[in-house]
Amino acid sequence: MTVRFVKPILTALICLTGSQLAQASVCLANQYPHGCAGTAQPRAFCAAAVQDDATDVNARLALCQAHVNANELAEAAIVLQRGLELCSQRQCSALNLALSNVRELRFKAEQQSNPADVKRIAEAQRSYCLGPMATERTIDACEQLIASNPDDAELHFALGEKLQKREQPARAIASLRKAQLQMGATPALSNSLQAAEQQRALMLNTCLQDGTLADCDAALLPDAPDEYAVQRQRGRLLAEVGRYEQALRALLTARALRAEDPQTARAIAALDHRKFAGAETEVLSAQVDAFRTLKDTAGERTARARLQALQPTVAEQIIVGGAAEPVARPVDTAAVVTAKPPGATTAIVTGKPPAATAAVVTAKPPEATAAPARVAAASEPQQEIVAAAAGTGSRTFSNALMAGGRTH
Repeated sequence: MTVRFVKPILTALICLTGSQLAQASVCLANQYPHGCAGTAQPRAFCAAAVQDDATDVNARLALCQAHVNANELAEAAIVLQRGLELCSQRQCSALNLALSNVRELRFKAEQQSNPADVKRIAEAQRSYCLGPMATERTIDACEQLIASNPDDAELHFALGEKLQKREQPARAIASLRKAQLQMGATPALSNSLQAAEQQRALMLNTCLQDGTLADCDAALLPDAPDEYAVQRQRGRLLAEVGRYEQALRALLTARALRAEDPQTARAIAALDHRKFAGAETEVLSAQVDAFRTLKDTAGERTARARLQALQPTVAEQIIVGGAAEPVARPVDTAAVVTAKPPGATTAIVTGKPPAATAAVVTAKPPEATAAPARVAAASEPQQEIVAAAAGTGSRTFSNALMAGGRTH
């Protein structure tokens, strides 16, 4: 539901927050930049980027901002909600903070609208969402309502059933579990959840045998015990079709989930580092670690020599200490953001130190470990995550790993 009066409200918010809001965009896109944001048609290009790789958080946040700039707050919220369905608990901070900002903007805009119109539209959407049809339009209706009513169990239940009918079992399970948390395990909900889990099990088996990328994306469920295996298979399939950056991201996610899995290590070791323009350091660093896991001394020596030639300081940092450590999941870096419920009237983004209140959420940058600096995960080609020593420069990871491959 695109709401009127958004531009005046955005202007008022900018006046309230001074330069803070101007510097920290509603969707945090300036902190997680993506090339699509600078194009002539950011909505189209960012939507294509998310379509191509739903694990690209930067593209998702840029698309969110493009929708906000076009006064499409409901669409912006849906982009973020679908991203949150894909990420595991420790990977969602930027999306959660952006969604909180968008929800507050929607609430303020609706306050300025005709209450009768808002109620009429909401009732029509609810009837459409709770009806028996399972189409993209009915799914959108449910998601738009959930953007304003995140704790409505009936909406999550309806959305989960529609997703299951559309053969998107992982998303269905996520929605049905949210409904279960709020309304308990009713017989109807338990039956729907069981059907979705059975459907996912079939897709998971297909994915791990000889399935397509679509099968793996439909089966990918964050924080499930088999998440690492699905991500490993996704990495292999993405590499086969030449989507090397995305393949590396998926494989490093699998490695972070199950550091000692030899199949993941072999898949990383098999990558051709020459195909990763701008990200060779990440690939070679990951290969050094993978060969250590496989106890392949010759392979490790070769990868280390290539890394030494490309980035001597990074090679030294990885080599010192001997045994490899598990690759850690990245942590989103974001400003201190006031994540208040929709009724809040305070500024959306603030640079003030966190107060002693649950409303303020601080997403700290990843801290350097005392152990040798390591590559945490793959990023966009122009955003390497190498923590080089002083004097060599450094680039910070700003594209949180996410699971899945759906469209926005």
